[in-house]
Amino acid sequence: IEYVADSPITAGEDLVVDAYLKTTDDEAVAGVPVKVTVTVDGEVVAEETVTTGTDGSIAFTMPTADYAGKTATVNLTFEGNDDYVAAEAIEDVVIEEAPKNITIIFTPDDEYEVDSTIAIDGEVYLTDDETPVAGLPVTVDIVFIDGTNVTVVSEPTDETGSFHVDLPANVIGEATITASIKDAEGYNDAETTETTEIIPVEPEDTI
Repeated sequence: IEYVADSPITAGEDLVVDAYLKTTDDEAVAGVPVKVTVTVDGEVVAEETVTTGTDGSIAFTMPTADYAGKTATVNLTFEGNDDYVAAEAIEDVVIEEAPKNITIIFTPDDEYEVDSTIAIDGEVYLTDDETPVAGLPVTVDIVFIDGTNVTVVSEPTDETGSFHVDLPANVIGEATITASIKDAEGYNDAETTETTEIIPVEPEDTI
């Protein structure tokens, strides 16, 4: 049996068996039963007998959403018949956790005086259930009306998913602030953009 497992795969993808039953002379063994058994943690989670195609192909598919972080052992067994001896192939398939979707939130003030400090406090949480996500640095970029920008990377989020950065209010006019997380292991990329207005300093009253 010719079988090379596609591994690793991501939970939620199908575990696909694409194998062939052939003789030692590389001739296809067609129309015979092959038993496919999949075990996870020593428990049989799928079992099916398939019939080889005209080219000796063995086709089998199994969903994997319930087996994130596990290793599936795939066993292909041909018991043999009057014409062919028995054959077997065993391969492991690592099923990795699917990357999780995350959401970044922050709300800047409507306006800041020029040359002041723009304090940004935000949170990162799982999109599905709003569980806080700790340990992720957040890149915060402010783009001013003249096209210049400043980028600051926060300390990793704390156990409540919170982060903080201080940005400069360099240029009078509208400013765009973008908070992003990219290439974080186990998480999909996330980005949120807000705007604020940088205003002139109010002149002090004089007597």
